[in-house]
Amino acid sequence: MRRLIILAAVVAAVALAVSCAGAPEPEPMPEPAPAPAPAPAPAPTPKVVDRSAADSAKLAADTAKGKADTAKADVAAKEEYAPALAAYNQAKADLAASKFTEAETAFKTAEAGFLKAANLAEERKAAAQAAMKSADASLQATDDRMKAIETELSTTEGVTP
Repeated sequence: MRRLIILAAVVAAVALAVSCAGAPEPEPMPEPAPAPAPAPAPAPTPKVVDRSAADSAKLAADTAKGKADTAKADVAAKEEYAPALAAYNQAKADLAASKFTEAETAFKTAEAGFLKAANLAEERKAAAQAAMKSADASLQATDDRMKAIETELSTTEGVTP
């Protein structure tokens, strides 16, 4: 059986080698024509350096950061707060380096992240408060049921608790 498998493998290898050796060589591809020269790019328009847009974005990011800090988002929504804080710190560095466009973009990113973190923290706080309220109600119901059972036992046995 083993010799048969080896013989089949050798025959397959020989057949493959013979079929590849008899294949015609591919014809060379003609060289493509050179691409036409690109049109000259229009002259860049000079950018007006405007710090006011970056300052406006910073004010919005500061407000969002305050909301997130009040909601304790740095603890309750770390996964959203940390990238927002990194973007905020980068934006402050860009602003200090007079990179106003980059600073504006980073402040807007930070603002969105802080608002998302604040909303997530508020949602989680509300869910935790609802769970605590439910647990308190359950505990109260258990206490009431326990008192009812004790009262029932004391009246049936004639013993006061």
